[in-house]
Amino acid sequence: MNPLLPQLHHIYLLLIYQLDILRKQAVRILCSSLSRNEPPLRQEVVGYMLDRGSQMWSLRKAKANFQRVLATFKCFSNARQWFDEIRKWNNSAATVLVMAIYCIIVFKPDLILPTMTLYSIQVRILQWRKRPRHPTHIDVNLSVAGSVTADELDEEFDTFPSSRQFDVLRMRYDRLSSIAGRVVTVISDIATQVERFHPLLNLRDPRITVMFLVCCLVGPFMLYYLISLKVLLIFGGFYVMRPPFLGKDVLNAPQNFFSKLPTKADYML
Repeated sequence: MNPLLPQLHHIYLLLIYQLDILRKQAVRILCSSLSRNEPPLRQEVVGYMLDRGSQMWSLRKAKANFQRVLATFKCFSNARQWFDEIRKWNNSAATVLVMAIYCIIVFKPDLILPTMTLYSIQVRILQWRKRPRHPTHIDVNLSVAGSVTADELDEEFDTFPSSRQFDVLRMRYDRLSSIAGRVVTVISDIATQVERFHPLLNLRDPRITVMFLVCCLVGPFMLYYLISLKVLLIFGGFYVMRPPFLGKDVLNAPQNFFSKLPTKADYML
């Protein structure tokens, strides 16, 4: 429960470059101290254990961190895949059971947290026999050390500035440019989707803004006087999980409207 840094740091926050300077000084002090031990530890070993070169580019570490991110969000992808199977009625009994549980949750929302905690306890009990029984160690698969090439290792252990020839540096630059291009494409797609909310209120297209304001004006009266929130949730959930013979799985009107909203991508060079 105690903070890692002194309390004064949380009052007067240190900048990123100041933390890097302190980290380098700490590594230097530890290297000089451990080098006097018996047997002495080399500076390279201490720097590796303290992850001194974490700010340097490494294709192997980039692949490993990308796999870590995918493994972190794997539960969400598994949940989405499971819900797609429920929505497509691959198992009718499971879909009907999910719809019944959904109705219970909507009408009794105070059961959500107890159900989640009990389900978590049940999952941990079922996984108790599969718990890790050995201490953790260096994971070769997680580190992507088995599929690394000689050039990637040479790039990782290269000095800064680089001491390699121009042809090798140009090849590495081209490879890094292709990776950065894919990253920039993903960032651009995220920015495009987020910017679609801005035309709703910035009056750049008066038709979109008027339609949105009319929906905002009519919606509260309908939700307060005509339609209950529970009925709206039940109707929305049943519409999403409707049987395939009641409608095709295509984009609905709100999704079509949102996909046609203007973005700033058209104004860029």
